[in-house]
Amino acid sequence: EEAIKSLKRFRGENFDTKSEIADLQKEEQIRQSHNVREAIKRKSSKKAMLISFGLMFFQQLSGINAVIFYTSEIFKDANIELSPAIATIIVGVVQVCATFVATLTLDKLGRRLLLLVSDTFMALCTLALAIYYGVKSNDENSVEGLGWLSLIALCVFIVAFSLGFGPVPWLMMGELFSSDVKGIAGSLTGTLNWTLAFLVTVAY
Repeated sequence: EEAIKSLKRFRGENFDTKSEIADLQKEEQIRQSHNVREAIKRKSSKKAMLISFGLMFFQQLSGINAVIFYTSEIFKDANIELSPAIATIIVGVVQVCATFVATLTLDKLGRRLLLLVSDTFMALCTLALAIYYGVKSNDENSVEGLGWLSLIALCVFIVAFSLGFGPVPWLMMGELFSSDVKGIAGSLTGTLNWTLAFLVTVAY
């Protein structure tokens, strides 16, 4: 009864839900009749795992955890007048606000668009930071007074990540896998994510 109410709310009051409910029940019976090993061998499951693993791979190789873990050190090296601790708090507040905005825009703008926008702005911000610190390492006087560039670039980087590559891979993981493989596939995807996070942070 709850499923029928949900379908009518989603598809309209005049929609005939009987055939769709029957198809869903048949699909669920087929899923329950297969064991997990057989379910993972399905072509759809392999494709879902490839996409999910790829999203987690690029999420962590964006360097987000390295940036967050070493935010204070980054601002300390930037020689800005603002205290590194305060700057770190600002970045944290920005991340919370951006994540809240992401919850409102995910369904409206779509996953693909958010991933593309997120990736583009993160790349530009990383490039800006690389140029700033590259010039600073050669001639510290040449970037005097430009320390705020690192704070702005880092904040935009966090916003871009929180709008796309932060939530979308985890959301897609729940949407891609069928119910009979979601448990094991989700565990493998989460393990890959945090293993990459560890390796990236250690390498940084």
